[in-house]
Amino acid sequence: MTPLRDLLLKLDAESLVVCRDFPRLSREELLAYCRSAASGQEDPLLHWGFGPVMDLRADETSPNYLFSRERVPFHWDGVFFQVPHVLVFQCLEAPGRGAGGETLFCLAEKLYQGIPGDKRARWANVQLTYITEKVAHYGGEVTIPLFGVHPIKGTPVVRFAEAVTTEKNPVTTKISGVGASEAEDLVAYLTEQVYSDAYCHVHEWRSGDLVLADNHSLLHGRRGFAQTAPRHIRRVQIK
Repeated sequence: MTPLRDLLLKLDAESLVVCRDFPRLSREELLAYCRSAASGQEDPLLHWGFGPVMDLRADETSPNYLFSRERVPFHWDGVFFQVPHVLVFQCLEAPGRGAGGETLFCLAEKLYQGIPGDKRARWANVQLTYITEKVAHYGGEVTIPLFGVHPIKGTPVVRFAEAVTTEKNPVTTKISGVGASEAEDLVAYLTEQVYSDAYCHVHEWRSGDLVLADNHSLLHGRRGFAQTAPRHIRRVQIK
């Protein structure tokens, strides 16, 4: 089993690391593995109300769309709570080829570089306010600049989350710093770009995959998946 420290070094360079046929870990083994690179006494894992491990699988009784079979729009983790550095996903059961459920990763650093200079200048002071009711493990109202800085690398990144239009815990967005017409153009432009082949990587899950993602460098989302398809992924966040 590849040491986590080695994978984190690769992640620093690549922003996304995929390991196929990784040993299947129990919940406690996954936690121990995610803590293995820590050098100090403090727990490096981010804890939510449910603890440090999220089991991502369909639960039609959940009030939150993350546990539905719907698509999940692009976002970054922790916007309403605490933004972690590394996302660790282990796929215990994949949906199967053609069933959907792929995770989408957008290269937010590369996206920033690809925005024409005139747009970057016009949008330099844009802020987005995200609002959602707390019915699951997050919620509230936060305001975030459109252009941020990677806290470790110091590189500029785009911090854009799509509005969530669903009956299950919708998220609305307000934009300040530009007029209404420019705000519409901004959303249309970024929505097109985050899904474009230039910036979007589509990860089709296989059982046994271990994926590390730099949450500061990337945005991520999910395609919807079939009603009959299984999909069980565990996620741990490293601060």
